[in-house]
Amino acid sequence: MKKGEKKNKVKKRKKGPKAKMVSSLFIQSRHADVAILDLGPWLTTRKANGREVIRTKVGSGACEPAINPETAADYPIEETEASKKGVAVVSASGDPMPQLGQRTFVVKTPSGALMSFKNQVCHCTGPLTSVAKMVDADNCVGFSTAGSFIMNTRTGAIDWMERKDDGFELELEVLPYTEAAPLLKKAGFQGQP
Repeated sequence: MKKGEKKNKVKKRKKGPKAKMVSSLFIQSRHADVAILDLGPWLTTRKANGREVIRTKVGSGACEPAINPETAADYPIEETEASKKGVAVVSASGDPMPQLGQRTFVVKTPSGALMSFKNQVCHCTGPLTSVAKMVDADNCVGFSTAGSFIMNTRTGAIDWMERKDDGFELELEVLPYTEAAPLLKKAGFQGQP
């Protein structure tokens, strides 16, 4: 180190109680590994005004959004080709988890927009949202120290994400299935927050 240069300090994280946490997942089929899902430990659901509220991790490396079976449990799980073929979601530690199908549910975003939200269902730690899928659904996603956001390019609505530790989270209110079913049947009702 030259005279006058400052030494970079690296903060050490305090170690908590030992627990086995899934930090990332990939989907494995008989033919190839198809998707990587970045997951971590977080509070997944709570109730507000009698409705389920989820905090989803927003992952730029995630190929597919994923939820556990307990999320939006009043909505049906739809069988997919992957679930029929026995495709497994595998944790970073190598533990396989069955892919149970997909669940499409309606969420209310922080800006007040109602959106359908299609997720792969597996026994993961909590909800994960794919940046790639959000972009495919006409959203612009930005990450910055000044603020991170999701902007719907069709409507201009902006939803701000919250920085939590080394990740970004978005809080979404899940509409009860009884209220959402007519919306899901309506032609043109779609989107990804």
